[in-house]
Amino acid sequence: SLPLLINKQPVLDATQALYAYQLKVEAPPGKNLTTEQLEAAIKDQWRHMQDHIGFNELTANKPVFYQAPLPLLKLDLLPPIASLSKLIVEIDIDILKDKAALLAIKEMIQQGVQIALQDYQPTPEHDKLLSFAKLVKFKVVDFNEQSLDELLTKLQQKNFKVIITGVNSEETYSAMKNKGAHYFQGYFFTNPIISSQKEVA
Repeated sequence: SLPLLINKQPVLDATQALYAYQLKVEAPPGKNLTTEQLEAAIKDQWRHMQDHIGFNELTANKPVFYQAPLPLLKLDLLPPIASLSKLIVEIDIDILKDKAALLAIKEMIQQGVQIALQDYQPTPEHDKLLSFAKLVKFKVVDFNEQSLDELLTKLQQKNFKVIITGVNSEETYSAMKNKGAHYFQGYFFTNPIISSQKEVA
């Protein structure tokens, strides 16, 4: 079956220690795959990783943030992680248009999977999804200082863990850490590695 692209990126905590890895799965550029092709490809990919690397080696036994096309957000297609409580599935507002995916998310939560809401904006649509989520991700560039402070205060009062993405400088990291963000992703820490090969180092 067709190989999918897997992008692996670290997620660091406020001390810059490795907290988790994000695995982002995408179809190869220019390929419109059917749901059946996507499902076959991801099953093949996970099987191959398990056989040749071992999934826990790939992710250093850390929690895994998982981003994938909506058709792949099904319980039986999730990464083969030893404990589902270490898996954080990322969703965005596109899921509101997909009843099957929403049902699958509820099923995942019952099995101990945590949900992160990505690219959060303070809109009614996003707020609908907050009831599923334990973690909230957003890009620092999407907000000015005042709206950022208001947003962080709101999320912290509701006990959400906040992940800041697009952290490309020491200044951004320090500022966000001082405002109480929990986790960080961005090129300040690392350049992403994209692989369509099945052997991911």
